[in-house]
Amino acid sequence: MFHLCWDIFKMVDSEYPAGALAERQFAKASRGRAFWRSDARVSAMYFVDLCIILLAAQGAWMLRFGFGFISPDYILVTLLACLGWAGFAARSKVYDIEERRHIFMGIRRVAASWVYVALGVAALAFATKSGSGFSRLWAGFFFAAAGGGLLMARFGWNLAVRRAELAGHFCSQVAVVGDDMRLVRQLMDMFERGDTSVAVTGLYTISDDKHTDGDNAVAVRGSIGTLVEDYHACNYDSVWLALDWDNPQSIEHVRAKLSVLPCEIHAPILPVAAAFPGRAVGQHAGVPAVTLGRRPLSSTDQMFKRAEDLILGSLFLLMASPVLLLIAFLIKIDSPGPVFFRQQRHGFANATFRVYKFRTMYNRPPEQNAFKQAVKNDPRVTRLGRILRRTSLDELPQLLNVIQGDMSLVGPRPHPVALSHQFLDDVEEYLARHKMKPGITGWAQIHGLRGETETLEKMTKRVECDLWYVDHWSVWLDLRIIFMTLPSLLDKNAY
Repeated sequence: MFHLCWDIFKMVDSEYPAGALAERQFAKASRGRAFWRSDARVSAMYFVDLCIILLAAQGAWMLRFGFGFISPDYILVTLLACLGWAGFAARSKVYDIEERRHIFMGIRRVAASWVYVALGVAALAFATKSGSGFSRLWAGFFFAAAGGGLLMARFGWNLAVRRAELAGHFCSQVAVVGDDMRLVRQLMDMFERGDTSVAVTGLYTISDDKHTDGDNAVAVRGSIGTLVEDYHACNYDSVWLALDWDNPQSIEHVRAKLSVLPCEIHAPILPVAAAFPGRAVGQHAGVPAVTLGRRPLSSTDQMFKRAEDLILGSLFLLMASPVLLLIAFLIKIDSPGPVFFRQQRHGFANATFRVYKFRTMYNRPPEQNAFKQAVKNDPRVTRLGRILRRTSLDELPQLLNVIQGDMSLVGPRPHPVALSHQFLDDVEEYLARHKMKPGITGWAQIHGLRGETETLEKMTKRVECDLWYVDHWSVWLDLRIIFMTLPSLLDKNAY
């Protein structure tokens, strides 16, 4: 198993060339860190584990009943075991990828989760009085083989990943923010002496001016604004602040600007903990640091939320397809113009995307389409549009955005770019709502914060609800919000 996993991860290795510290850091990043990001690794681990469970069931069948394919009723038991594994593995964080991976890490979680699956299947068989129809010998072979296979796979996987990390692969992509190149070099030197694979692939300054350090220039990509723009292309795992901690207000200013990024933000000096009480303090990449920001969702959480969007989104789209066709037909009859309205909105990590909605206003030339929130009795809204906006049926095409991956079923509502710019400086941590994908519905919407936000107070309350959702996300919370969305559609704030 180890050799199989190692062959998957194995890449050409060579000694680092002699040179400046910055050159060595960038050389590390070029040696395969982009081979697989954590999200892809989690998906691969999950797929391998499911294959092991299925193969164990087939193997147990052949041991008990001879050569042949497993029967349908035994397949049902196997599928129940797979579903149980998915549930228990998510709850016990089996697929969470820690910053430092040791060869025995996660073994106990795997064993405990599979024991719970076996007990759960046995309890279900007892409750339904169906256990007598199945071979106990097959069940014993199946659960023993699957459990052993899962443990061997996790051990081999951890061993292969650990060796790959020590060889310089899977380096964490790190961006460093700082104006003082002396502090930047000190931080990079700490990374070099650390016991984990870290590659500084982007240097950014607080101001727009680029800095150099003596005769040896250190490449700077740009300012903090450039870092936010580069995030999607560079896929940074974390951001580190090489700043002077004598000015905590400056640190908080930088942190607020970077709060839009869905990655960890670290301050690599322990005394800053006194200036920011309540922040986590610990070892990160071998460096003592105060954690100022965290990912809102782990890799496992992202996988389950995306599965939730694809499964439920596809189901809702299929169920709503007759209504979509009828509305499209009525729009063409009601007023001339296209069926769909497309608009640029802010989404995940402050990136923009084009949202789909049914057109509810009269079609006008582009020069007359300056952004303005819809108000009560707005003359721009068509007769049919008033009904669609009142019932939120104009939002149904956003199911296409969910399937495409630009949006989620549940999340902070995506605001038009112009509206975001309007409240950006007035609402504290406004951009932090972009740490998660925007949603068709959300925590703010089921609490009556729909429609026009004509006052700063309304927008502030909406952002507070969005940030609460980001901090408290769970699959059950999403299902609760979806269930509560229908009654909230009777709210009179949308027009």
